[in-house]
Amino acid sequence: MYLCYADESGYTGSSHDPNQPVQVMVAILPNAYSFHRSDSEFRNVFDVINAYVPVSELKCDQIYRGRKSWCNIPAHVRDQVIEFYLNWVSSRSHKFIVTAIDNGAFFALRDRSPDNPIIQAIPYPYLLAGLHTALLVQKVNRNKRSNKGKTILIFGDVLILL
Repeated sequence: MYLCYADESGYTGSSHDPNQPVQVMVAILPNAYSFHRSDSEFRNVFDVINAYVPVSELKCDQIYRGRKSWCNIPAHVRDQVIEFYLNWVSSRSHKFIVTAIDNGAFFALRDRSPDNPIIQAIPYPYLLAGLHTALLVQKVNRNKRSNKGKTILIFGDVLILL
C-alpha cells in the first residue's frame, strides 16, 4: 500500500486572480518503512510549534509573511521554523512531486479555446495540477511489483484511489 498526500497553493477557482499568478501543488509519497516514524516525529514537532503559536495546520504563507497566528512572531524566528521544518522533511526518505502552472497562461489558453474538449474537461489550474500529480504518482510507482490499485492519493480533503 502506498500513500500520497497533495496540497495546493494558489488556487484561483473559476476565474483568474492576478494576486495568485502560479498554481503550485506538492505531493509527498512517504517511504512505507519510515512513514510511522515520520508521522510520530511530525506530531511532536507540530506540538512544540503549537505550544508557542496556536495553529490547526502549518501554512507556509502565514509563517513566511507573519500572518494570522504568526503576526507577533519575529521574522528570524519564523525563518528558523521554516528552516527546521525543511531540514527535517529533507532528512526523510520520502519522494516529492511538485507541479507549477502559470495561471495567466492557463486562463488565456482557456479563453482562446473554450470549445476545446480538454479545456472543458479540465477547466481550472487546480484540476490540471491534480491530474499531473496523479500521472506522476503512477509513473513513480510503475516499476514496483503489484502496484495496481494500491495507492491512496489524497488531495487536501479529497480522497482518490489509484
